[in-house]
Amino acid sequence: MNFHKYSATGNDFVLLDNRDQKISISNELLFQNICHRKFGIGADGVLLVENSENYDFKMIYINSDGREAEMCANGCRAICHYVKTILNINSSGAEPTYVFETMNGVYQGVLSNNDFVKIKMTEVSNLGKISIDDLFDSKSNLYLEVGVPHCVYEVDQELLEDLNIFDIGKKIRNDKRFTNGVNVNFFSVLGENEVAIRTYERGVEDETLSCGTGATAVAINCFEKMSMKGPIHIQTKGGELVVSKENSVFFLSGQVVNTFRGIYEI
Repeated sequence: MNFHKYSATGNDFVLLDNRDQKISISNELLFQNICHRKFGIGADGVLLVENSENYDFKMIYINSDGREAEMCANGCRAICHYVKTILNINSSGAEPTYVFETMNGVYQGVLSNNDFVKIKMTEVSNLGKISIDDLFDSKSNLYLEVGVPHCVYEVDQELLEDLNIFDIGKKIRNDKRFTNGVNVNFFSVLGENEVAIRTYERGVEDETLSCGTGATAVAINCFEKMSMKGPIHIQTKGGELVVSKENSVFFLSGQVVNTFRGIYEI
């Protein structure tokens, strides 16, 4: 099968056209093999484009553990670029604007110059629903869901750089209070409307270079609990993301890169 490899600020994905339904999303071993960084293509996850009855397309997101997840914000950015530049799917808007469905929600993506993609983050809920202050000693914390569940912890900049993200993140991710696990974010304030972030991602089961929903979760914490006005510039290990708040709606923006394409034999 033909594939394209994308990087969204270091969060990397394999993109597949599954509009003919030839690939079964229940084939966990296939996706594990594709994402394997020694014996496969190597990726944080797989994104499949499928037909949608009501929208421009449907996005299926598979984590590197082979299991389908609710959504992925950086994946949303990558897939919008893919359907425009590779699959040539017409957009519903006058400008390159796509409306697409995920497992639980409907999202909107807008393409601009220099391969920047802006995503309307429509699923924000359950702010503070779960108490998480006992899991890690931090300056402030917040649980919320941004399509997927997230824990957010604020720490000093020096500590952020030295944190053992794998061990700490894994422990919090597997805490019994989170029925389906949780993503774990640590951030520090660098200046006015600028923060640095590190994220342990559920499903990848390790730190990733970037996490779009994690960046959005951290920005919401900054908007709601720290009175930042934004747009908030978020420095990840893979590059910069920008989260803005427009009429009480959050938007995630950043650059995506189509790094290479090839053929994968099943």
